[in-house]
Amino acid sequence: MRSTHPVAGPRLPSPLFVIATLLVTLPLVTTGNVYLSAVAAVRLNLMAIDPTQVGLVLAMHSLGFVLGTLFSARSVRRIGHIRAFASFAAFNCVIALAYPLWESPWFWALLRFAGGITVAGQLTVVESWIAARSTNATRGQLFGAYVFFYYLAATGGQLMLGVTGVTGFVPFSIAAMLIVLSLVPLASGTSEAPAPMQPQRMPLHHLLRLAPLGVAGGFVGGVAASAFFNLGPVFAWQLGLDADGLAVFMASGIFGAMILQWPAGWLSDRYPRERLLMASLAIATAAAAVAAAVVEQGGWVANVLAGVFLGATSTIYPLCVADVNSRLRSEQLLPAATAMLLSYGIGTCVGPVGAAVGMHWLGNAGLFWFCAVVLFAMLLYAVVRAGRRSEARHTEPYVARVGATTPVLAELAETLTDEAEREPLEQATGAEASSER
Repeated sequence: MRSTHPVAGPRLPSPLFVIATLLVTLPLVTTGNVYLSAVAAVRLNLMAIDPTQVGLVLAMHSLGFVLGTLFSARSVRRIGHIRAFASFAAFNCVIALAYPLWESPWFWALLRFAGGITVAGQLTVVESWIAARSTNATRGQLFGAYVFFYYLAATGGQLMLGVTGVTGFVPFSIAAMLIVLSLVPLASGTSEAPAPMQPQRMPLHHLLRLAPLGVAGGFVGGVAASAFFNLGPVFAWQLGLDADGLAVFMASGIFGAMILQWPAGWLSDRYPRERLLMASLAIATAAAAVAAAVVEQGGWVANVLAGVFLGATSTIYPLCVADVNSRLRSEQLLPAATAMLLSYGIGTCVGPVGAAVGMHWLGNAGLFWFCAVVLFAMLLYAVVRAGRRSEARHTEPYVARVGATTPVLAELAETLTDEAEREPLEQATGAEASSER
C-alpha cells in the first residue's frame, strides 16, 4: 500500500547558521576596537594633557569613521569582500600596535583617524554580507542578532580593561590580536562572498527640510552617545576608580543601552513617537544632570546612572529614524537612511570635543553637564516643534539600531521597516482576494 503522507523536503539551515562565521567575526572586530578606544582614552588622560586636546584626539576616530562609511564600499566592490576585509583588518592591526611606539597626542590623533576608516571598512564588509544573505523571512532575525552581538561584544570590550589594565604595551597587543583574529572566520570559510550593496544617497540638507526634528535628534543622539563612549573612561578614571571599576562603569552604560531597546520598541508601537522621543530626552537629561551633581559618588550609584543615561540616549536615534520615515514616501526611505547616519556621524565628531571643553572648564562633572545641556536644548526644540507639527501620515515600526554602523546596515534596517509596513496591506489584499473567490 502506497503511503499518502507527503515526503518531507530537505531541512533548511537556521538563518543564523548561514551567517555563523560573520557572528564570530563581528564580536572580534567590535571587542578589539571598543577595548582599544577605551585604553586610548585612559592613556591620553595619563599623559596629563589638556582635556580639550584629549577630546580632539578621540574625535578623530569618529571623523575617520564617517569618511570611511562614504568610501569603503568602493574598495569592497573593486577587490571583493574577503580581500577588502583582510586589507582593512591588517591596517587596523598595524594601527593598534603603533600606539605605544610614540606617545604623542598628534601621532595618536593620526592613528585614531586611520583607525576610524579601517573600522568602517571592516563593518561595511560584515554588514553587506549579512544584508546579501538575508531574505524577507529572516531579515528581522538577522538584524536583531547583529544588534545583540554588537552590544554584547562592546560590553566585553569594556570589561576587558579590568583584566588587562591600561599601562604598558600589553593592552595594545591584545587589541591587535583580537582585530587580526577576526580575519580567520572569513578567510577560512567556504561560502562564496556576495556582491556588495550599492548605498543610495540623499543630501542631508534636503532631509533637514523634510524632517528637521528627526535630523536634529539624530545629531544630538550622536553627540551624547559619543561623549560618553569617548570621555566616559576619562571621567571614571578621574573619579578615582581603578581598572575594574572603570570597566564595570562603562559596561553598565552599554548594558543599559542593550536592555532598553526592547521596551522602547514595545512602547513605540503603542504611543506616539514624538512623545516617546521627548520622554527619552527628558530621562537622559535628568540622568546626566544627576550624574553631574553627584560626580564624587562612585560604586553602584555611578553604574546605575551610566546605565540609565546611555540606555535612554541609545533610543533617541532609532526613534528619530522611525519618525523621519513616517514623514517620507517609500522610495525615499533608503537614501534617507544614509543621510540620517551622516547626521549621527557628525554628532559623534562633535560630542568628544564638546565634552572635553566642558571638562576643561567645569572639571570632571563637565562631561555630564555638557550632555545635559545638549539634551535639554533638544527637548525644548522637540516641545516647540510638537505644537506646530501635524500628526504623521502613518507610523513606521521601531527597529533597534547601532549608531556606529555603515550605510549598508542602515539600508537593511529601512528595508525591514518597509516590509513590516507592507505586510499588513498584503495580508489584507490576500484576504479580500480569497473572499472574492
